[in-house]
Amino acid sequence: MKISLILPVYNVEQYLARCLNSCICQNIPNNEYEIIIVNDGSTDKSLEIATNYSNRYSFIKVVTQNNQGLSAARNTGLKLAKGEYVWFIDSDDYISSNCLSGIIQEMFTYNLDALWLKWHNENEKHQIIPLYADTLLKDDVSVYRGLDFMENVMGIYYFAWSFIFKKEFLIRNNLAFCNGLYYEDSEFAYRAIPKMQAIKLHDKDCYVYNVRNGSIAQTVSKKKIDDLIFIAGKAIEANNLFRDYNCFARSASNIIFTALMQSIKIKYKEGTKKIRLILKKQKQMTVSGNTINHILVGAYNLGGFNITYCIAVIAVLLKKLKEYIVKIRLISKK
Repeated sequence: MKISLILPVYNVEQYLARCLNSCICQNIPNNEYEIIIVNDGSTDKSLEIATNYSNRYSFIKVVTQNNQGLSAARNTGLKLAKGEYVWFIDSDDYISSNCLSGIIQEMFTYNLDALWLKWHNENEKHQIIPLYADTLLKDDVSVYRGLDFMENVMGIYYFAWSFIFKKEFLIRNNLAFCNGLYYEDSEFAYRAIPKMQAIKLHDKDCYVYNVRNGSIAQTVSKKKIDDLIFIAGKAIEANNLFRDYNCFARSASNIIFTALMQSIKIKYKEGTKKIRLILKKQKQMTVSGNTINHILVGAYNLGGFNITYCIAVIAVLLKKLKEYIVKIRLISKK
């Protein structure tokens, strides 16, 4: 079997059929791939939808487990996968039609440990949302070793669904996702990419990321901020280990100042305190991410934490004001 598509599922009844239809509409024979749905304790109709598809298509398999989180669901799927390659697909997103043949051909031709995909963001009105700053550093389809790929091609976002992995590479290196951790994609990438001997960028847009209100990525909590800070620490550790590369410093910088903004937004003083302690050990931070992150990094490098904190507070207040004005305008139009 060529490839296993692993779909963690938790309460996505509104999106699951669309995702599955996109996975079915492919240009390779059914016996060359499988779709593994890992139902992670859904309480809506997700399991019913998944079971209906499994009954109709022999290459779709469903396994149910108690709710353990996204990482555990991905790990379960990996253990069950029979494909030479694996693709972790978030079940509220979807993939491009007829993309699997080209993906498999690239993996085979270049004997890759991983293939990194292009994607685009789409909201629930099917409008395309601009990609994050520093998503792609260079549009280069050469084959690289892992660290060189991070340094020269990748930006600062390491989503699990943006990679096709050779399963043997993951198993040989004992790579699994960390349970109970938000933003586990980055932590996983920090461990996986340096071990890669061959990775390249796929020159086709194969994935649609669904930007939706209420999703994990669009909400803020103390737990998520703590996990961001933990992952930033892992990036700093990797930066100290691979001193000839700047990629981990870029990632750490983006994560730290994102966590600072989020801490201010929800008035999480302990998060702010933790970030301050991390920054005390960093004399200079690397510029990366969106415009406000650039400003915060510049402020920190020139004036230290206190001035940076003040600017971050102002930025949060301005963002709240902007959101309030947009809300008022929407109400006035009704």
